[in-house]
Amino acid sequence: RGGFGIKPLYAATLPGGQLAFASEIKALRALGAGAEPDWARVSEWLVGPSLDNIPARGRTFFAGVREVPPATAFEVAADGRVREWRYWSLDGVTRRPASQARDAGEEYAALFEDAIRLEARADVPVGVSLSGGLDSTAIACALARQTGTTLEAFCYMSEQHDERRYIEATLAQTGAHLNVVPVTPEGLFDHLDALLAVHDEPVHTLTAAIGAEIMRAARARGITVMLNGQGADEVLAGYSSYFQDYWTDLVRRGDEARARQEIADYTAVHGGDAAAPFDAARRRAARLARRGRLPFMTLASRGKTWVRGRRRREFTPELLRHLPLPVAEDEGNGLTGALRRSMGETTMPFYLRVEDRNSMAHSVEARVPFLDHRLVEMAFAL
Repeated sequence: RGGFGIKPLYAATLPGGQLAFASEIKALRALGAGAEPDWARVSEWLVGPSLDNIPARGRTFFAGVREVPPATAFEVAADGRVREWRYWSLDGVTRRPASQARDAGEEYAALFEDAIRLEARADVPVGVSLSGGLDSTAIACALARQTGTTLEAFCYMSEQHDERRYIEATLAQTGAHLNVVPVTPEGLFDHLDALLAVHDEPVHTLTAAIGAEIMRAARARGITVMLNGQGADEVLAGYSSYFQDYWTDLVRRGDEARARQEIADYTAVHGGDAAAPFDAARRRAARLARRGRLPFMTLASRGKTWVRGRRRREFTPELLRHLPLPVAEDEGNGLTGALRRSMGETTMPFYLRVEDRNSMAHSVEARVPFLDHRLVEMAFAL
């Protein structure tokens, strides 16, 4: 399976003993696999702290059906034995010395242009999901530079989430034709049954439904290849939570002066009191230090989640009987560790699953240039 799991692959042993592989769980269920729920997986998902941040460890919601992990190869012998191994990992990326990082921006930009060149290869029209964010804007601008054609851009807008001024600036720069996808609560619910059937497993919010409507609109427009910005936040630390990982790491390394300055710079732009995030970084650093010295602290944090689940009255006895003791999230290794977990264990696998189901349900190929392995390896080397 690909290094980041951009495309899915599931495996199951069928009732007759045969080994089967498919890109959708429903295909394996049609052959008799996954007839019962994996109650441990179901309860883990419901009790966990975040619905897109669950250590599933390759399990699915269907007993006996498992996901082949990203960057994994396997070999099936004639007697049915399976050997599986990891062929690539971000752990193997060599860090660059600071002296080699000065021209990183220009180097990344050149690599990004080449990634767009490769992803734009198609004998059909290519479109782009345009949100107004930096990632999709960068893709649209690079596509316009390289193709010289009028792009078809697709976006969702609402009064609560209006990025029109950024989108209009991008349209002025690229000359793209904008398709605003009409989305109403009633429309989303009308398509909900079909959406759930497509996804096989639960999704965490109606964001997945909006993504499906964008792919539906692209297909109706005759666009069968769509580029989007999946992976940019996980590779380039785009989520605000990554700042806290970075500040905590500075405190843990004893560089509190640098942490204070970084937080002051952040609050100067985003507002707020610099003292609060600094205190939070110190508390988190202290907690991580205690975990390292006292293993029972880790066990205690895992046990709290388990006890909370046991107290939930809405959970059936069947669910509670299979409630596993959650694995504590590893918060160590600072910003790089947080990004590595996002790429391999938490948000990225989930978002790629959602994107694949939404696009393929409408016979659209979704491409993700920010996950070009050269771009990812360069970012982690820095």
